[in-house]
Amino acid sequence: MAKKRQFEQLLRPVFEARSTLAWGVACIWMAGVALVLNAPKAALAACSLLALTMALYRAFGAHRLIKYKVSLVGKPTVVMPATHLQKSMHKLGNNLWLGWGYRWEPRHTQRAYEIMKRPG
Repeated sequence: MAKKRQFEQLLRPVFEARSTLAWGVACIWMAGVALVLNAPKAALAACSLLALTMALYRAFGAHRLIKYKVSLVGKPTVVMPATHLQKSMHKLGNNLWLGWGYRWEPRHTQRAYEIMKRPG
């Protein structure tokens, strides 16, 4: 069976933030209506709870996307003295040390491509 691929579009506006705001307003509105008017409290409380659940769900998605975008801002440059590198050379053997990082996978290549094709 083919491996399921996940489509991600991380360089888009954070639409989830607007949705979170709308669900939050709906939650507060329904709770207010239940308190102020003589309306069925159980039904409005259930709707308010549903709206709160949806607001939290959308807030999680917005937080994930904003966290990714903030991580693109950059990290500080780390400079290692040559003497420290020379001390570490015997541990490396025939390998070349390029710095601290992570295993580069196809999803990282796709993300780098999307970042580079964006206008200034």
